[in-house]
This record gives sequence, structure tokens and C-alpha cells, in this order.
Amino acid sequence: MTPSKTVDSRPAIQLQEAQLGEFISTGAVTRIQAAGKAAGFELHVDIGSAAGVLGNSRGVVRTFSSLTTLVSLVRRLGAKEFNVSIGEFAADD
Repeated sequence: MTPSKTVDSRPAIQLQEAQLGEFISTGAVTRIQAAGKAAGFELHVDIGSAAGVLGNSRGVVRTFSSLTTLVSLVRRLGAKEFNVSIGEFAADD
């Protein structure tokens, strides 16, 4: 029996670090998740009923090649925890 997947149909709002830090500090962020992609991890968040993804100033979704770097960012922004979904991540062993 294969478990069913829930597909999130909400469009992701692209956030920059400063915006995400503000949302974290006000308690508006209800979930933070590192989502595994082929090249690394993206940072996805839930803010109320909206879905967000961390981007850069050029409008490109940020990808972190290491969870250590992502942990440093999340900690610097003021969050104490997040979930990790390995997804499509392919570590070079």
C-alpha cells in the first residue's frame, strides 16, 4: 500500500531574509521546512494560510547545498526549529 501524498496547491510567496526574520519575530510563521531538491535545500514556510519560499534579491529561490548553512540562517533569523524533507536531494557520497 502506497501512502498518499498531499499536494500543496497554494502559490508560494517569495520572501527575502529580512521579511522572513520579521515574520519569525512576530510569531506569524507556523511552519519552517527545508525541502530537498536535486542541488540542495530550499527553505519553505507557512505564514498563516499563505505558503512562502526564501528567495534572493534577483527573484530566484535560494538553494542551500548544506543543511549546516541553512541551520545557521534559520538560527540567525530567530527560529529554534524546522523540519527537513529529503525529497529529491542527492548527496555526493
